[in-house]
Amino acid sequence: MSKWLVIGAVLLAIVLAGLTFWPAGATRDRASGGNTDGESGVAGTPILESSPSRVEAMAVQWRDHPGAGSSRVVRGPLPEVWLSVWTDDAGVERRWPVAATSVRGALRLLHETRVLMDGPPLAERDRAAMIEISAPGRGNDFQNSVQKIWLTRTPLDGKRRASTQMPGTPEVGFLMSEQIASLFEPGAMSEWLERGIFPPAATPVGRIELTRGGATVVLGRVAQMWSVRSPLVSGANRAKVNEVLLALQTFTISRITDSIEVPTTPPIAVINAEMDRPSVDGDKVTRGAIRYRVEMWAGASERAGEIPARATVERIDIESGSAMAMWGPVQGVVSVESLAAAMPPIGDLLGRQSLHVPTADVRGVRFSVALGGAMGESPSQAIVREWTKQGDRWKAGETPLVGAELENLSRWLALLCETPAETVKVLSEVASDGAAWEISMGASDAASGVVATLRMKLVGADGGEGDAVLLVRAGRVERGYDVSTNAALRAWLTGMLPSE
Repeated sequence: MSKWLVIGAVLLAIVLAGLTFWPAGATRDRASGGNTDGESGVAGTPILESSPSRVEAMAVQWRDHPGAGSSRVVRGPLPEVWLSVWTDDAGVERRWPVAATSVRGALRLLHETRVLMDGPPLAERDRAAMIEISAPGRGNDFQNSVQKIWLTRTPLDGKRRASTQMPGTPEVGFLMSEQIASLFEPGAMSEWLERGIFPPAATPVGRIELTRGGATVVLGRVAQMWSVRSPLVSGANRAKVNEVLLALQTFTISRITDSIEVPTTPPIAVINAEMDRPSVDGDKVTRGAIRYRVEMWAGASERAGEIPARATVERIDIESGSAMAMWGPVQGVVSVESLAAAMPPIGDLLGRQSLHVPTADVRGVRFSVALGGAMGESPSQAIVREWTKQGDRWKAGETPLVGAELENLSRWLALLCETPAETVKVLSEVASDGAAWEISMGASDAASGVVATLRMKLVGADGGEGDAVLLVRAGRVERGYDVSTNAALRAWLTGMLPSE
């Protein structure tokens, strides 16, 4: 008898086990495969039907926050740029970039999180927020399809009741984790706004224009070489330009959704940074650029370290000169400290070397000194010395240069090409005094190279003792080199240059 009782007990246990696990198995059979909701542990369908890469726009509206609760982001005119779109207090629509990583992260969570969508739709009274996500239609459907998601206000056990609907399909209910729902809280999407004005380091800015106090400095780049192009032409201090570029990358504008009014007076400072971006229309390519611009004004908050500013990004048609806003203008405040870092004095931006070429690239030197001239006429020039380089050998005429003469010429060229000047200053007018040196560079012979004309003179060289400064002038830029300790070079220069 005990044997049959044991067998009966085993059979009963098997039957009960089958009844216990069958519903779970049936549920798994009904659900589609894929990722699981980490909190529910139940497989299902993705909340967002479209792939995040196909989404063109996303909007959120909270019923009890008609102003701050309204947010919209759309794809911008450049790859990887998403724009926040809102209306300011004056009724003007504003556009400004948001962090693309924030948008992609929210869409990815909606797309990769799978839940069971088999609940009843939310009642109208429970719909606190609506999320609309727009993506292109599939196949021959060229109209965007808009998926709508409704949320309740209050979470329960870490989840919120929700429902969703695609065009032409019934609305279905589901539970959304609070982790995802919190991304769309009133004002949360405004935290996605980018504060930077200028492009990141990976974007090759090719032109910078700095205007302050009515004076404008223009920097330009060819390949990796920066130069000052206005108000004078000179090589640029690479280290200082890198500091300006870093300052622009970290230059931020804040409070751009506060409807701050900027003064109607002319700005006290303007920064423009441009990158080449031609436009292509079929076979036609039009020269163009993208200009990042910020204008700044003196304001009451200047003592607090902030001044009002307006930022805009425009596409420029270089051939016609026309400009079209891509995003902005937005108005906010910028840091006075950031302004100072981005706009150093022009003297700091000038290169500290007189010649921005390797010494080996100098192919010829022609020295002349001004002799008198009639009143009102330019002085005549008398050639005193001329050296040319053939291969690796320097010659004076047809005579090879050797000994002390060759050593002094080599030291002098190394001073101009390799040695930073102790002082750099901007003159009020182009220098015309001092001996003229014409230096040919970058060619196999002196006649066909690029020629730089420098004017030089020695200061404090009389007597051969004490301080001696070589002043090297190129246009309105004067660089000073201390040659006091180099007796041989100093004596060689003293024999040729005027001094004072």
